[in-house]
Amino acid sequence: MAKSMKVPVLVIEHKDDVEMIMRGLHWLQEQKVYDDPPESKKRFEELLNEIYKIQSILEKTNNS
Repeated sequence: MAKSMKVPVLVIEHKDDVEMIMRGLHWLQEQKVYDDPPESKKRFEELLNEIYKIQSILEKTNNS
């Protein structure tokens, strides 16, 4: 029998939510709050990239 996977999900309902998340991640990145390993910095960049994608999708959806 296959093991079930739990996938964390973040539901974003408003464009403002995306902007708050981006500002928070940028602030944390500037403060260098992430751990020393390079993987942490890379993870911040990956998260920001995903948030930018979500923002782009929301803008396209709202402009239609």
